[in-house]
Amino acid sequence: MKDVEKQIRLVGEFQIDCVLVGGVAATVHGSAIPTQDLDICYLRDPGNLTKVVNALRSVNATLRGAPNLWTS
Repeated sequence: MKDVEKQIRLVGEFQIDCVLVGGVAATVHGSAIPTQDLDICYLRDPGNLTKVVNALRSVNATLRGAPNLWTS
């Protein structure tokens, strides 16, 4: 499975409230220029940020430059 597909599944699995933007969104809407980068704009309320953090933790990823506020 392609990385983009895995990333989209991860967003869905954790039910992250977001909007798909950028190259993948353009491809979905018929752009002839294929891309493999996924860009999302996610809702920044505390509940959704927790979903984002949990999704990132599940794949051992981190937010670059973000303060470590989610230790547990």
